[in-house]
Amino acid sequence: MSNGASLDPRIHPFRTDIAAESLRGHVIAPKFVTGRVLAVTKGVAPLRKSPSIAAAQLSEIRFGDSFTSYELKDGWHWGQCERDGYVGYVRDDGFSATAVKPTHRIKKLTSFLFPEASIKSPPIDTLTFFSGVEVIRNDGKFAELKSGGFIHAHHLTPISDWAERDVVFNAGRMLGVPYLWGGNTPKGLDCSGLIQLACEAVGITCPRDSDMQTAALGKESPDPSKPHRGDIIFFPGHVGFMTDQTDLLHANAYHGCVVVEPLADVVARGDKITGVRRLA
Repeated sequence: MSNGASLDPRIHPFRTDIAAESLRGHVIAPKFVTGRVLAVTKGVAPLRKSPSIAAAQLSEIRFGDSFTSYELKDGWHWGQCERDGYVGYVRDDGFSATAVKPTHRIKKLTSFLFPEASIKSPPIDTLTFFSGVEVIRNDGKFAELKSGGFIHAHHLTPISDWAERDVVFNAGRMLGVPYLWGGNTPKGLDCSGLIQLACEAVGITCPRDSDMQTAALGKESPDPSKPHRGDIIFFPGHVGFMTDQTDLLHANAYHGCVVVEPLADVVARGDKITGVRRLA
């Protein structure tokens, strides 16, 4: 049995004092727990490095996600997001013990959740692109959610009809979205969050961080010197999509938002290309 040194704590829920039951025999901990699966019923919730609102944001969990909580202490859950396996701390609000079985996805970048079927009612939350919702009633104008509240019906697409196929198109919809460390929604994105969201929308399972994406996405380009549209360009701690043979689409701190610019300009600022991956 190891102390977990060979396991990535970003995607394996273990600490020195507690670990997931599934890791018994793989890590040493005084306490192993099965965890409780909760449904996220808040538009966007930060996943933090430690149980404090001042702690660094690692990622975000979205409405409709499932989250396994292994500990609830002082108003904070420590657990794992089912969608990408990321581990962290989330405030104990916006959760339900009743699983969300999504029937539709949000197709707009953002959509308000209303307390009643009226655009004049003050919104109670904001849901974001690709979030899954369970609709129980739809009158063509508003869709009522099983978890409560109403969404504009024209902002939804049935999961069975979801037909997003172009990762570059999906990423391009995020142009101008502000840069946010740990962000993976149209309210704020970091570089790997943009890649993850665009890939998820076309049905490609995508890990959260750029180093994970290097190992998991696509195959090495047969000719890195001649990138194609959709190729993923990796740098130390950074990543973006090629829109064509010359331009890179990426969320970056230099511009403070999602932009398209010549790849040559990015390299000229000192970012060295470490890999070029091509999606199937």
